[in-house]
Amino acid sequence: MRRFILLLILVGLTGCGHVLSEQARSRIDSDVNLAEVRADPEAYRGKTLLLGGVIMGLDNEREGSVLEITPWRLDRWGEPIDLDDGSERILVESDRLLDPARFLTGRLITFTADVRGQQIRSDNYGVRRYPVFHLQREYLWDTPFRTMIHPGPNRYAPTYVGPDAKPHGNPYDPGYYDAYPYTPYDFRPGQF
Repeated sequence: MRRFILLLILVGLTGCGHVLSEQARSRIDSDVNLAEVRADPEAYRGKTLLLGGVIMGLDNEREGSVLEITPWRLDRWGEPIDLDDGSERILVESDRLLDPARFLTGRLITFTADVRGQQIRSDNYGVRRYPVFHLQREYLWDTPFRTMIHPGPNRYAPTYVGPDAKPHGNPYDPGYYDAYPYTPYDFRPGQF
């Protein structure tokens, strides 16, 4: 009986571990945080950080990929839980081409990355200075958002689908889940 209880405890403890391996986390410089890197990226070049957040964009280039990420604070298991106070976006470069079907805009990610410096980019809102990181290890979280659930002017807008929602057999089925958030397109097929 004691062995059985010990086995249950061990199985329970393994389910409460960090999403990234011990080997990936062993390289992290815990005395450096993102706010310090934002203030002076060149001073922390080569340091490794544990970061996470929301993917805002992915650019695949000839040499690899670049992720644009809005950083979030992480819990002790590495899950992004809420917006970081600085909330300015960061760039994360990868030597490999990242699959746009996996690295979707709006998906949560936890990763380790080395500081590479900074990059200045201009967009419609002006000129921005981005801290640049080099991706080492990553973990993509399952997303509760789905697209193409509701017909209407913006079918690609993400819609929250809770864990207790009834699954649809067809991803293009416009049936409404009766879950948050409310949408004006809450009719079911054959209703009209």
